[in-house]
Amino acid sequence: MMRQQIGKALSRAQKQIERLDAQLLLAHVLDVTREHLLAHDERRLSLLQSLRFSRLVQKRKQHTPLAYLVGQKAFYGLDFFVNKNVLVPRPETEDLVEYVLQKIENLKGEKMLLVDIGTGSGCIPISIVKTHKHSNIQTLAIDVSKTALKIAKKNAQKHGVNIQFLKGNLLKPILKQSDHLSISPFDHVFVTANLPYVPAADYKQQPSIQKEPPLALLAGSDGMDLYREFIPQLLKLKDLTSASVSCIMEMDPSQIVPLSALFKNKPEVIKDLSGRERFLFVTL
Repeated sequence: MMRQQIGKALSRAQKQIERLDAQLLLAHVLDVTREHLLAHDERRLSLLQSLRFSRLVQKRKQHTPLAYLVGQKAFYGLDFFVNKNVLVPRPETEDLVEYVLQKIENLKGEKMLLVDIGTGSGCIPISIVKTHKHSNIQTLAIDVSKTALKIAKKNAQKHGVNIQFLKGNLLKPILKQSDHLSISPFDHVFVTANLPYVPAADYKQQPSIQKEPPLALLAGSDGMDLYREFIPQLLKLKDLTSASVSCIMEMDPSQIVPLSALFKNKPEVIKDLSGRERFLFVTL
């Protein structure tokens, strides 16, 4: 088999998948930047490199997320390890991080507990702690998946941030250890939650997300089961501490109104950069 040039390999691949995807996959195979790849398109691939590239192209054609194929995803200016055990970080979730950072800036002098629920790859708390470098923040990240927590811990180590990871469902690890909050009194508890919110019917109709873990996406027939379970826990958390408790939640725009109704006081509705109502923010 003749060794093919980079340019010809890309041309063939681009007939099956998006041009940018093909370039990023081949750059990954060759362990070079995309810019280097395009500047040396006359370079010839080895047989092993050609075969590996071909396999990745086929997987991408079958809707495997690009992030899983290259093993990482950029989020809020940082690179995160990802694999099939965690949800691929979405651009709209960067808006959640940005909003939290603005709120934290206003609470600079306060002792704060940051709690991320359903942490997955850990991209939300790691981005917040890494960016803000707030000396008075203690950070907890919770996930029900043991394999997801392994990835989150790996990412925390990569970025040099100190986060305590707990395995469990939603806020239960904290509610079971209510003395955790009384040992070190906090002025403010800030909870971030990007829980699964995809309805079962939508999941079946979207091949692009069916390679991602259902546990990180699905939440009943209307996508709100986990938030219905989480919000009462959040209210109970407030009863356990004298600190102020704030929470920001990401969800589908169609879920904003019914989930807002679960609070006595109407939460603030926040739009993402595309102008869609995406987040609820509440202070208890």
